[in-house]
Amino acid sequence: MPTKVISSGQPLTGKQFDALLLFLVRRRSRCDHTFRETVTWLKSQSAEVRMIIEKLVDLQAMCDCDVLEYVTAERWNRECSHLVEGPRIHGLVKWDQFIEQVLTEAGA
Repeated sequence: MPTKVISSGQPLTGKQFDALLLFLVRRRSRCDHTFRETVTWLKSQSAEVRMIIEKLVDLQAMCDCDVLEYVTAERWNRECSHLVEGPRIHGLVKWDQFIEQVLTEAGA
């Protein structure tokens, strides 16, 4: 079991995000085009899964391999505290339905 680096409800710091990226790099071949590995790591860290997945989706990641491709630690540090734009752009109901589907597919 990995050492916990965050507590419940806190956003990931750059260092913590680096730890997530390292975890995903080690499991890159396992990407099933969901956030299954990201969710696994977030749960192991007692992180706020939905909040972080929403932000990753807002940053254009749709699965574990997209996190590696589109969300650098620098980008995470710069944008993690910004409001999630999905609900404003797509409407709250559609956004909630979409995020629930993403989380269900990832086994959250």
